[in-house]
Amino acid sequence: MIIETIRHEPIVYRVHDLIVEHPGRFYPVKKLCVLFYGKYTKSLDTEMRSIVTEIVNDRMMQKIIISTKHGYVSPTPEQAKLVEQYLSETKKAAKALFYRRASILYRIGHDQQLKSKIGENDSEIYEAFVREIVDELDQEYLETYDGKKHRNPVPIFESNQSGQFFLEV
Repeated sequence: MIIETIRHEPIVYRVHDLIVEHPGRFYPVKKLCVLFYGKYTKSLDTEMRSIVTEIVNDRMMQKIIISTKHGYVSPTPEQAKLVEQYLSETKKAAKALFYRRASILYRIGHDQQLKSKIGENDSEIYEAFVREIVDELDQEYLETYDGKKHRNPVPIFESNQSGQFFLEV
């Protein structure tokens, strides 16, 4: 699998270096803003959060950085419990999003809100919407796992005869 490298702004590398140079030390967003911008504002808070998200999501930056209620941290082996807790919380959030998605898909099929046609030969809006998202997810899955079977398949939503969606793991 080829890992795509992305050129980031210099501040991204500086924030990354600061956090990983001091493992176990918590960096609240406010402190990072003051260190790198000299002041703290709501817009700088948003900017700093997007910088840290960029760092966390970049595969070339190898160190683990997690978010806690105390700030961002590059955990030490002694803080392994923090990582487990973070992964558990992330899994709960993802599960909630999948259930929300299933609920919306169910309602799309049973509600008249999105069933208007754009043109005479067009499919109904909700059908095109669902098709587009499913194709996107399928493509992302194939790119992630190179089309190979994976031990833990991505959760798939199925519908039963009554049209209700359920999570298949």
